[in-house]
Amino acid sequence: MFIALAIAILLLALAFGLYLLLRSLGGERPAADARTPPRPDWANFFSLAEWEAFIREVRRYFDATGARYQLDVNGVHLADGSMHYGLANMAQVCRQLARAEWAAFIAHHFTTMEQSKSEEAELERKIGDFEQVKALLMVRLGAEKAFPADAPLIKRVDLPGTLSYLAFDLPSTVRSVSADEAAPWGKSHAELLAVGLANVRRTVRPEISRQELKPGQEAYVFTGDSFFIASHALLLEEHPHCLGTGGALLAVPHRHCLIAYPINTMEVVTVVDVLGIIAMGMEREGPGSISPRLYWYHDGRYRDLPFTFTNKAFQLQPPEEFIAMLDTLASSSAE
Repeated sequence: MFIALAIAILLLALAFGLYLLLRSLGGERPAADARTPPRPDWANFFSLAEWEAFIREVRRYFDATGARYQLDVNGVHLADGSMHYGLANMAQVCRQLARAEWAAFIAHHFTTMEQSKSEEAELERKIGDFEQVKALLMVRLGAEKAFPADAPLIKRVDLPGTLSYLAFDLPSTVRSVSADEAAPWGKSHAELLAVGLANVRRTVRPEISRQELKPGQEAYVFTGDSFFIASHALLLEEHPHCLGTGGALLAVPHRHCLIAYPINTMEVVTVVDVLGIIAMGMEREGPGSISPRLYWYHDGRYRDLPFTFTNKAFQLQPPEEFIAMLDTLASSSAE
């Protein structure tokens, strides 16, 4: 279902540049069906024809159920107010499937969402007892912009632009834990995040492969179906092969992927552009987009490595600490 990373790592740098060029040459046209909302910015990975086909399949599903609903760029809203369904993650998955598979996936997605209602009811029955729910607690890495600033999350900031927040991992869905729900447990937020991260460590086993960014320069790619694969960025010290003498370059483009490049030599300067472009492209494609940024992990800290990519030109604006680390590597190699 998800991106074939072994191919994507090798080809995405070129493909994403071509993608941007084609997008810049393409224009919008009116939708063939007046009921189809305009394609939003978050769905620019779809051509207009693909967006229309996607919306048709969503409408076909709900029309077949006989439900009364409203559909707009923010999702599907049932008329009785019982449910709101977002479209973004589902659209990202469809973009990666053959068109013939869309209808089956969309039906499966909405059926799963319906199943989550009974799971939520079961959770509500035992949520007051910490011992009954602690095994469900996980720390999920998410995009900071995806949440209102005043969202009552149990959270901390590890990687700039993201939130590490506490979530319930239910069989059919994942949802955040609110501070009000957790208050009866008598635990500090730090204690609860530690429990959630321990559960990630215990239960989430990513597939880890080595992928070549440039000839002779390999990164470690963590992938899997779990929504908590990217959370292993918070457990990087437990993956020592990912860490070099200068730390590691990191990308956490979406929930199913973490990319780590160990920094041992000045060769790191030859791969930052490739990894940055990969991060941008994979974050856009999703599903479960987190961050298009590059990060530097060193001495227990995650630092942003700002860059721009315009007109096919990549430019890194590293912090002074990163430059100092490179100077140290250069000095070591000269000895």
